[in-house]
Amino acid sequence: MFYSKQKKRYNSVVHIVSTMKQSELLQAFVDADWTKQEAKLYLLLLELGTQPASVLAKKIGKNRVTVLHVLERMLFKGWLSKSKATYGWTYAANSPDNILQTLTDQRDELHRKTTQKVELFKGLLPSLLQIEGGNFKKPTVEVFYGTSALRQLYMLSLESRNMYAYYEPWNPKDYPELLEVDDWHTEERIRANIPVKIILPNTKYATSFAGVRKPLKEAVVVPSNILSIKDITIITDTSLLIYSLEDAMGIAIVSSNIAANQRQQFLLAWEQAKQVGEYFG
Repeated sequence: MFYSKQKKRYNSVVHIVSTMKQSELLQAFVDADWTKQEAKLYLLLLELGTQPASVLAKKIGKNRVTVLHVLERMLFKGWLSKSKATYGWTYAANSPDNILQTLTDQRDELHRKTTQKVELFKGLLPSLLQIEGGNFKKPTVEVFYGTSALRQLYMLSLESRNMYAYYEPWNPKDYPELLEVDDWHTEERIRANIPVKIILPNTKYATSFAGVRKPLKEAVVVPSNILSIKDITIITDTSLLIYSLEDAMGIAIVSSNIAANQRQQFLLAWEQAKQVGEYFG
């Protein structure tokens, strides 16, 4: 049984070596973060089977003590096994399949630990961002004019992961030039997988708009005496975006702190709106 295993491993090594030049094979080990001495010793042990350090030292032309240090390092890494013989300690190469499995397990464990650290740090991020420059960073403000103003605001909104809006959709009869922009924004939002929550006054057209089902869209229609707005207001991860229909002007306030504050206010209003309004989702 032992002989058949040794022969199988030897044939495997012969096949690998036969399909690759020795220099290419050694370089492949180096690329995998092995040293050349480790690679040479591992290949020798695969080929020769269990051997003492003295035999391996002669084979690669190195001092026995030096080879012994390398073997012990490889043993610690899980690449070799060690056993006691009548004439001293001997070393054997672990199966390539076993080494691959060990490396895979180490990778998976590293990924698990890294993911855990990322999630922990993500929880700290809001507090850290406030510390990082809450008193020093000034919001940036951009103003857009004309028929392209709404499209420019919509483009900024598509950089977000979530979207919240106070919205009174315009009647296409009054603003036909904006209908195409609004349709484009809806398609791009869905393509970007951005969910949106919208609070609207219960005008005839707003109620009709809310009732049109679209992916990732939730809407609440509330009585106009509770919410009477003329401007479109969108809150994203980092910005507060306001578009005035009457003035054909858009304002973008880029500030994570302002956006976070507005987002909290919106979510509070959203819960209240669902209690007094009509929900579409």
